[in-house]
Amino acid sequence: MKLPKISILSAAITIAILLGLGIFSKTFSIQKVELTRTSLEDFPTHIGDYKSQDIDIGEGALSVLAPTEVLMRAYTNPVGEMITLYIPFFEMQNDRSRIHSPKSCMVGGGYRFVEIKPYTLKHQGKDVTVNRVVTKRGNDRNVVLYWMHSRGRVMTNEYVSKLYLMWDQVFRQRSDGALIRCIGPVKRGESLEDATQRVAEFAQMVMDQAPKYLPE
Repeated sequence: MKLPKISILSAAITIAILLGLGIFSKTFSIQKVELTRTSLEDFPTHIGDYKSQDIDIGEGALSVLAPTEVLMRAYTNPVGEMITLYIPFFEMQNDRSRIHSPKSCMVGGGYRFVEIKPYTLKHQGKDVTVNRVVTKRGNDRNVVLYWMHSRGRVMTNEYVSKLYLMWDQVFRQRSDGALIRCIGPVKRGESLEDATQRVAEFAQMVMDQAPKYLPE
C-alpha cells in the first residue's frame, strides 16, 4: 500500500528536524550567551483578581521533563473560578531536556482533544496567535490556551519551533525556551465562548508578565 505523499513528506521533515536537533545539541552544548531574567519563583502570586496556590508537579514528571525550573499554580478569583498555570523553562534544550507538547502529556492524562483552533492575544503591542484547545474527560470540559515562548518569539507549531531552535543555536548561541499553558474548566451552564474569554483574559495577563521571566 502506498503512503500518501503528504505523510511521507511530514515524516521526512520530522526525521530531519530530530536529526538536526540531535547534531546541534551536541555541537552547541555550551550556552555562550548569559541570559538575564527573573526566576519563576518570583512570578506574581496575584494576577488581576486571582490568588494562587502552588501545585506539586512530582519528582517523576520532573525527571522526565528535566526543566531548568518550572512553575505550576492554581489561580482562583473571589467567586471561586480557577485557572491552572504551567510554565516549564529550559535554559538549554537538547535531546533530553526540551519543551514537550501538551498534545502528548495531556492525552496521556486521560484528556481528549476535541477541538483546536488559533486564538489571538497581544505580545508587546502586536497581535500573536496561540493555540486554543477544548479538552474532554468524561463529562468535564476544559479550555486550554498554550504557546511556546522562545527567545522573543510566540509560536504555536512544534515543528516550526524546532526549526527556529536549530537556527538560534547556530546563529544566536541560544536554545532557551518555555511552554506557557493556561487551563480553565467550562462551568456547568457556561458557554464555551464565555469560558474561552475568561481563560483568555487571564492568559493575556500572563503574557504581559512573561518577558521579565523568559528571556526575549
